Amino acid sequence: MGPTNDMWVLSYAFFFITLISAIFVAIKHPALRKASIRAVVAMLFLYALFIWNSLYRLDITEFRHFYEGLTTLRSWAWMCIFLFAYTLKWWYLVFLYTRRPSPSSHEVQQ
Repeated sequence: MGPTNDMWVLSYAFFFITLISAIFVAIKHPALRKASIRAVVAMLFLYALFIWNSLYRLDITEFRHFYEGLTTLRSWAWMCIFLFAYTLKWWYLVFLYTRRPSPSSHEVQQ
């Protein structure tokens, strides 16, 4: 295991915020339950995959090892990109769902 940098703090903060938010959204909003469960599974698999493959790095940081995995077309690195893209899509869906205009009191009474 090689050196590390401070970027991991942001990475794991994103992991925990997304994981907790996905669980909360799955409970609170039934319309987003399936997408939220998939987001939880994607985040767990993403970080398990990232950590597992970071163990094999020598004298480089985690993110440099990840970048080298991308440039050498390693499947684990591209799977991480795909799973991260899904979590960003999930955040976009949550943003759209929460920004949807709620019906006014006049519309509800009719």
